[in-house]
Amino acid sequence: MLVQTLGRARDGLKSNLRVLNDLGFGAVLDSDYLTLARGMRVELLPSQEAEVLQRLSFPDAAADLPALLYMVRRNAESVVGRNTNFLPTAEMSRLVETFDQARQDHNRLQSIEEEMIVLRRDKEEEHKDAINRLNAEAVSKKKPRRWWKGIGQIVQGAGISLGDAAIAVGLGSGGVAPAWGALISVTVGVGTVMAGIGDLRNE
Repeated sequence: MLVQTLGRARDGLKSNLRVLNDLGFGAVLDSDYLTLARGMRVELLPSQEAEVLQRLSFPDAAADLPALLYMVRRNAESVVGRNTNFLPTAEMSRLVETFDQARQDHNRLQSIEEEMIVLRRDKEEEHKDAINRLNAEAVSKKKPRRWWKGIGQIVQGAGISLGDAAIAVGLGSGGVAPAWGALISVTVGVGTVMAGIGDLRNE
């Protein structure tokens, strides 16, 4: 189930990145993301934003937009000064690779578990070195619990970003959002992804 979750997160993020680049949002975000994210305010969002988030199945985000925007601003402010060449599209591309590696790690963890069962079923004392080696490898591949919280933010952010980008070009049922409002909305989604990436990096 964890491997499937990682796969879905990776596919969603990859689709989000492709859509942002195809619609021209990627280039704008790469040049102005930190300015946009640090300037996030509820009054700058299109008036239908909460309704869009509800429709996209993000009721928590819709109910507490100020908290979501605060998280995006705080994450952007933490980047300023530390990374002057911050490119959200490059960050998301690297994350796709991270998810691929995490899937491999989880597949390997399952193999390790199976190998350990066989070794312990046999004579455990004779396989002590192999068991220790497998234990050490398993520890190196396990992800801390907070890692999964970061993935939750990334999935939510990619969904928000994709939904708002679709509505911006009239593909969603909410109509066409104004260009400026659409850019701000997409920045909220991408900012949520960036906050999730920050959580993963801290782990």
